[in-house]
Amino acid sequence: MLIRFFLLKIVRNFSGMSKNVIPHSEVPDYEAAINALNNLQSNAHYIQNAGKGQVPDKIAQMIKFLNRAGLTLEDLDKLSVIHVTGTNGKGSTCAYSESILRHHGYKTGFFSSPHCIDVRERIRINGIPIPKPQFAKQFWNIYDKLNAQKENERDMPMYFHFLTLLAFHIFLEEQVDAAILEVGIGGEYDSTNIVRKTIVAAITPLDFDHTQLLGNTIESIAWNKSGIMKPGCIAFTVPQPETAFKVLQDRSIERNVRKKTCSVVVTNLGYSVAFSKRVKVLLEF
Repeated sequence: MLIRFFLLKIVRNFSGMSKNVIPHSEVPDYEAAINALNNLQSNAHYIQNAGKGQVPDKIAQMIKFLNRAGLTLEDLDKLSVIHVTGTNGKGSTCAYSESILRHHGYKTGFFSSPHCIDVRERIRINGIPIPKPQFAKQFWNIYDKLNAQKENERDMPMYFHFLTLLAFHIFLEEQVDAAILEVGIGGEYDSTNIVRKTIVAAITPLDFDHTQLLGNTIESIAWNKSGIMKPGCIAFTVPQPETAFKVLQDRSIERNVRKKTCSVVVTNLGYSVAFSKRVKVLLEF
């Protein structure tokens, strides 16, 4: 997180965002888009309902919203996806992967979370947050379609889910060579996991997080996060707790993936050895 924070601070000094709700019909611009986005159902509401057993099938919901927004799973099949999950270091792994590909001449799309200052940090083309006009144009393109087809007031994607749809639209529009997707929570039921094909799946160090959603054992967490592995992809991981690693191995066999275990890498970037080991960059990629 520290690496991402300082990199984003260097890239751009973003302006503040208005908190006043402005109807899209009156001012169809970027600020109105941000207001509409912030008024979508929150992830906090989702987690609250999770404890009550009221969580719907997120993947089925995402596919429904994807279709309403004018895309299909076949459209997503066109993307060359690098999918990354884990408990520690997944954002750094995504950032390094994106940078390596970009510096080798590939056009990259990068979807990550959370953002530090501006929501546009979450969707980047060639390392740069998308411009406000492009964000607003694609936002309203998707929002208006979803809003017109909703069956009730709650029949809209949540904040993170909407941004996932927005990222897919922009990556396809930009015809990126590689789409690097950072999982929001878990993997199996994460909104990014509607993609059916991935080139690479990476699982960074596993630990206890979001136990209300992922389970309170390291095995259940490993099972959920290993859900990003798709048939035929190359799956990378690092040394994991023994029982968690067995779960990853079993699921990789079930899904017919090619798998590699990456050794811990200690960089010479001025950080402490402990910090470098915690990052565990997947350089074999």
